[in-house]
Amino acid sequence: MNQPPSEATRTPGDSDVARQSMLTRAILALGITQVIGWGTLYYLPALFTRPIADGLDTSNATVLGAFAWAMLISGLLSRRIGALIDRYGANRVMAIGSILAAVALLIQASASSIVSVWVSWTLLGLAMRAILYDGAFAALTAISGSQARRAISLLTLFGGLASSVFWPIGHGLLQHLDWRLALGVYAALNLLVCAPLHFWFAGTSPKQTQHSANDDRPLRVEQTSAEPQAQAGLKHPDTASARERVVLLLGALFAFHSVISAAIAVHLPGLLQSLGLSAVMAITAASLMGPAQVAARSIELLAQRRISVVALTVPVMVVLPIAFFPLMLAGDSAAAALIFVVAYG
Repeated sequence: MNQPPSEATRTPGDSDVARQSMLTRAILALGITQVIGWGTLYYLPALFTRPIADGLDTSNATVLGAFAWAMLISGLLSRRIGALIDRYGANRVMAIGSILAAVALLIQASASSIVSVWVSWTLLGLAMRAILYDGAFAALTAISGSQARRAISLLTLFGGLASSVFWPIGHGLLQHLDWRLALGVYAALNLLVCAPLHFWFAGTSPKQTQHSANDDRPLRVEQTSAEPQAQAGLKHPDTASARERVVLLLGALFAFHSVISAAIAVHLPGLLQSLGLSAVMAITAASLMGPAQVAARSIELLAQRRISVVALTVPVMVVLPIAFFPLMLAGDSAAAALIFVVAYG
């Protein structure tokens, strides 16, 4: 009985070459859109909260409340956005999300009251769920199949630089432009750069296209070489109630982690200034978070064939709270601030 050729001797066919080329273009294009998306949306309040609050004669807390509302909207719409991506493809949903983000930023730029800011962040909550990692990961998974983990890791190298790129850009814009014009620049980036890149390069593979829009079964992604080893050491819950508890615990873990992440994203530059750093030094120090993220993700990328997702996640979650100790113990030390930023990143 003839055996199929081994991976070592098999010559990639045209479809393999085309898929790899498509994946490379998608990673590069989505990398650009992730830097812009995270930088102009998620990291926006860190620098723009105070100018917007002063311009509208309201409190910082009221403006930040709109951002918190956007995070809630984004979470509540997760399943719906996922269903839309399954039905219409990531490229269409992400392109529309970028257009919606641009419109929302223009609404905020022209705001005459805090009501418009809240309307803007309501729309941005919807847009962020579509255009940030969730939509991008779905697009890469559909294109890359068994290479999904590596493709996603490569993409996060770009996303990790968003704060490092856009906190200095935002600071520079606010030094030379009114906050309304600066928001207009951010809107233009989402409309003129992100929307076209999403539409052209976040497309789905032929295999995904053949997946019926009416079929709710998830696509199977082949395991990487590290996954069977990880699965062999795991004890899977064998009852519905046990599986439900696992899902609830994972949901709680991700929720608490997201609270910390969002709080740091909003307050980090201001927090560093409160420790005695100048505005420029605080922005510079805060921007070190990006390179630290990229360094950690590069290590994960190199080691992922030998380290399972579970083996990686547990120590990372343990290290995260330890990163805050330098600030707690050293107070207003600039060195402690830098150690915290790098360790947290």
